[in-house]
Amino acid sequence: DRLLPTLTTYPLYPYLVYEDYTKDIKKLSEQKAEKFISEYGETAMGMQFRARWLELLAERHLWAKFVKFYHTGVGTGLQCKYREALINVGRRKEAMEDVSAIWFTEKRLPKECDSIIEKWTQAGKLKNEMIWS
Repeated sequence: DRLLPTLTTYPLYPYLVYEDYTKDIKKLSEQKAEKFISEYGETAMGMQFRARWLELLAERHLWAKFVKFYHTGVGTGLQCKYREALINVGRRKEAMEDVSAIWFTEKRLPKECDSIIEKWTQAGKLKNEMIWS
């Protein structure tokens, strides 16, 4: 940990930071997570980090922070959790928009999607013709 700041010019520095941050992500400060995501968030490693960070935020029910850090491309399960987060921060209408895109997938939906699909169905958004298509 003390050597890390001396290695900033090392080509694999981002990977060292990733390993350092994810070894005990539960103790990582939000400031460090945000800095890492802002610097490397669009890379494959950054998306992987973002997914792990989002999982932690969801586990802690930190929905406003989840919404803040969410980015498309981190997987269907997190996309569904994002919609749950929107509901939890009072943005239900936005959460219900385009859930059909999640529903109409060729793959089996992860369990993380059960709740949002149930809410979407209860809201009358799932039509009979959608079930059989």
